[in-house]
Amino acid sequence: SEVEEIMVSALIRRHLRKTCLSSLTRYGAKAKFRRSVSSSAASVAVGPSRLEMPVHGCGTAVFEDHGINQKNLSPQYAKDIVTWALDGGYRLIDTAYMYNNQEQIGSVLAKLFSSGELKRDDVFISTKIAHPNVSTHQDCDYVEKPELDAYQGAAKEIELCFEQLQVDVIDAMMIHWPGKFENKDAETGKQKRAAIWRALEDAYTAGKIKAIGVSNFEIKHLEQLSETWKVKPMVNQIECHPYLNCTELLEYLNDEGIVSMAYCPLGSGLLGVLEDEHIRETALKHAKSMAQVVLRWHIQRGVVPIPKSSSQDRIKANYDVMDFELSKTDMMKLSMLNRNLRVCPDPRNIM
Repeated sequence: SEVEEIMVSALIRRHLRKTCLSSLTRYGAKAKFRRSVSSSAASVAVGPSRLEMPVHGCGTAVFEDHGINQKNLSPQYAKDIVTWALDGGYRLIDTAYMYNNQEQIGSVLAKLFSSGELKRDDVFISTKIAHPNVSTHQDCDYVEKPELDAYQGAAKEIELCFEQLQVDVIDAMMIHWPGKFENKDAETGKQKRAAIWRALEDAYTAGKIKAIGVSNFEIKHLEQLSETWKVKPMVNQIECHPYLNCTELLEYLNDEGIVSMAYCPLGSGLLGVLEDEHIRETALKHAKSMAQVVLRWHIQRGVVPIPKSSSQDRIKANYDVMDFELSKTDMMKLSMLNRNLRVCPDPRNIM
């Protein structure tokens, strides 16, 4: 009711810092997305071919620590995560060349496909290329070094994705980041993005990839890329959660017909999203976990969340979010929690 919404708004305003409220007035709870999803929807349409992507998927990245000391544990957990995810009902598996786990994922999928337990068309595989260098587990010089040919580097990495995943066609492939972190050379960054995108376009045109997209791209990166693209990006995978609701970017993507995917959709356990009292109240109301409420919030916003976990129980619980629906008041309550907090680097700093 209108009275209830007013009461909720007053409660949350007392809870949040004043710095949050300016963005809420313009982009918060009042925002409406045309690509909203009902409780019965199972997929969203991607690109001009209307490729069906499941409304939620399972991420496979497992890292210990962040920044230059980051340790990649993704390879050792990959087989279990993918097996548990598929057993639990997931049909969208998200990975990346940078995770170094595509060989393990490919091995699991190859066995399932060859045994007939699953068909290739049953599983939507999304992956990413061109991640800037991180610690000792990611070496992508064609992104980092201006003198190297980014097209050739990307083309080689694309082929390695097919080889490692043991498939002939990949459902979606994205540019992982718009450039090296803290890049201040705008012209080189722009040229690198255009060259990497051209490699994806060629693979798409050849029928090897069903949908191509980007990840961590801000509006400025997409507008720059539009100057040279032949094929428009169909997906943008971004960090998004109640403490970083990305409403302005989501509105832009929706208007452009670009599907939004959310990594760290639960705040990755580092920001306290799943300790928020307002999310807890909503979870109690629906007799659901706090994580399930947040994932449902994403889905009803028209965003495809890809939560990650190395726990079988949590993976199963994260999938079970299609048997309830959040009210307008519930949605408003979560949308007003924005604090502009990030787990990963801020892509706005990449020129």
